[in-house]
Amino acid sequence: MDGEATGEIIKNLYNFGKLTAEKGKEFEDVTRQVTKSLGFIGKLTAEKGKEFEEVTKQAAQSLWSIGQTAAKNKLDDTTSQTAESLGIIGKTAAEKGLEGVTIQAVLSLRKVGQIAAKNELEAATGQTAESIGAVGTAAAEKGFERAVLEAAWTLRTVGVIAAEKGLEDATKIVVRSLGAVGTIAIEKEHKFSVAEEAAWFIGGLTISIEEIPDHDSPKKFMKLYKQ
Repeated sequence: MDGEATGEIIKNLYNFGKLTAEKGKEFEDVTRQVTKSLGFIGKLTAEKGKEFEEVTKQAAQSLWSIGQTAAKNKLDDTTSQTAESLGIIGKTAAEKGLEGVTIQAVLSLRKVGQIAAKNELEAATGQTAESIGAVGTAAAEKGFERAVLEAAWTLRTVGVIAAEKGLEDATKIVVRSLGAVGTIAIEKEHKFSVAEEAAWFIGGLTISIEEIPDHDSPKKFMKLYKQ
């Protein structure tokens, strides 16, 4: 695999995907496939480590741009796939020790998730929260404190909008993801502000933790936080 050639492929995919995203529903299947392909390439380059770090960032940035356009045009399926692809790249990057790419993936997910939630794209908002949770927990396991802080802040930001818009299912996923990230943050003794972000959001919700599918992670987190 050659870095320069891979970068050129990513660039071409980005240009094509950005164009089809701007065209809207008529080309949604094509745009979704582009974001899936970018996720696949980004995962492969992340697995190569430091040598391909810049190319992996390029893939994440391309997804960020296409995802924002898709979310603005209310393309729920494409935005969901974008969030899934960013999650795959970010999680792989964290596992391979690429903190810069991990942060880039989280920040990209924040931008996409905010627009998705504002446009009431339930599936895309939920997938964004799922992806941030996966990246955040992987980052916490590696001790990437800034990435973990960004993940917690992103979940809080997207979660507040989701709750305000009445996206109940997506909000529940935010809580579950925050619980997972917050629990590892406490267990790994990261900066306490990560746990505070999670506790602030979970504590302010009207939704009961018992209503959340797979609610063990937020329950465990709140128990640890109160100790």
